[in-house]
Amino acid sequence: MRKTIDRIFLGLITLGVLAFTLDWAVRSTIHFQNSVIVPDLSGKAVLEALDILSKNNLGLRQEGAEFNDSVPLGTVLRQQPPAGMSVREGKIIRVTLSQGGESIFTPDLIAQTLRSAEIALRLNTLSLGEVRTRPSLKYEKDVVISQEPKPKTILQKNALVHVVVSDGPPQDGLLLMPDFTGKKMDDVSNWAKDVKVKVETSEEESPGEPGTILRQSVQPDDAIQPDSSVKFVISKEVQGASAQTGAAPSQKFHFEIPQGESGKQYQIVLVDGSSSKELWKGSPEPGSKLDVPLPSKLSPTARIRIFVNGILTEERVAQ
Repeated sequence: MRKTIDRIFLGLITLGVLAFTLDWAVRSTIHFQNSVIVPDLSGKAVLEALDILSKNNLGLRQEGAEFNDSVPLGTVLRQQPPAGMSVREGKIIRVTLSQGGESIFTPDLIAQTLRSAEIALRLNTLSLGEVRTRPSLKYEKDVVISQEPKPKTILQKNALVHVVVSDGPPQDGLLLMPDFTGKKMDDVSNWAKDVKVKVETSEEESPGEPGTILRQSVQPDDAIQPDSSVKFVISKEVQGASAQTGAAPSQKFHFEIPQGESGKQYQIVLVDGSSSKELWKGSPEPGSKLDVPLPSKLSPTARIRIFVNGILTEERVAQ
């Protein structure tokens, strides 16, 4: 009888230890997770909401959908937990999406031909409004240069979208600023010599290829006068990149710009865990080949995202 009581007592102690250990392990796991503030997802398209949550190491789950005349299809209506609340990393944010109504997002028409832009508007139950033309070096003839309202503006169905379309290169006597972003200074020097424009340069550390133009003080297609001055910011190699960021010359992301219309803005972003970093940004010519350096230490889940004119078009594994 005594032995039976001792065994029961020992079993209770063992269960108590196991329960304490399990409780400690759970609490420790939760304790070591970082706290993050829940971002505001209201009014965001679902892909944009996913991207925002991914950067904060949070998850997303759709709990339902409702018709809403004032919020476009696929846009977040509500979320739980609400924005501003502090939660642990890995928390699932539950959202209710709009099933649409009479409101939609304005499509991005820039760099599309006028015909393609008109089709895109019809598919979104919008109408083409006033069409104006202006000369352009950046865009070919009959390609949309700008639009009003801007892309991603919320409009009612059948609303008008006005566009400015390229009329081709300017006539003699009108000097327009070319787009040198992503190009080399040799191109600038040859152009400046021909049109008698003064050039000023400065350097900025960038992970892209050294000697590449990052920015210019006069925007593409803006009118410019001879003897005026234009400032260019040129990329230079990051000092101590191998020691500070783990960049390895042999580890690069290779990407070829598709053939087609010129003037598109490309952005290459590295997403690794809860962090994201812009690796390269510019407007290269169609057919250009890019070799963007990558950090040597990447997790197996690291991804490369490619944006064209601000729209996510492709995602690849970084390894």
